[in-house]
Amino acid sequence: MKKHRTQEITAGVCFLLATVSYMAGSGMVEGELAAIVSKPVPFTFTLAAGMLLELVNCAAVAVIGVMLYRRLKLQMQSVAFGYMLSRAAEAVLLAVGSFAGLLRASGALALHGRLLYTGMLILGLYSTIFCAALLKKAIGPRWLLITGAIGYAALAVYAVINLTGACVADPMWLLTPGTAFEIVFPVWLIVKGFPKQEA
Repeated sequence: MKKHRTQEITAGVCFLLATVSYMAGSGMVEGELAAIVSKPVPFTFTLAAGMLLELVNCAAVAVIGVMLYRRLKLQMQSVAFGYMLSRAAEAVLLAVGSFAGLLRASGALALHGRLLYTGMLILGLYSTIFCAALLKKAIGPRWLLITGAIGYAALAVYAVINLTGACVADPMWLLTPGTAFEIVFPVWLIVKGFPKQEA
């Protein structure tokens, strides 16, 4: 049981770390790259710090996948394995997108954005399946898993909108349920965790 709690707590801490590092890092990187018009700019401390924070997010995302796979592989091995792979793919795409900042030239922001939204799309699609599988097996609070499924589905829609340019205004409100889930779910993992009978 101690091993399972360690996996749950580690995943929970990494969820929170990923959220904080992503929000701070992507804001810094995008702010610097948005200032580029047509020529390279000096590699600034802000850009370097933002890239580092984005890479911290990537590492945390990968660890989340591994920890939840190890915790849930006996209950839903194929779904948990797919979740781990989706998290790994997200981490790789976001890491490559972060290194787009090294270009420091026109087009770097667009590349960063495309890779970011592709990572979001993968996360949104498979995490919806993951939450639905947890819900089906009643592994966790029903209300929380429903929020997660809705939130990740909305994230996938948000990613598609940004990748295709289907909407002039950025529909940030689509991120609300997913953001709420990624704050509450890790706290639940740290404080309580999955039911003991699922150990």
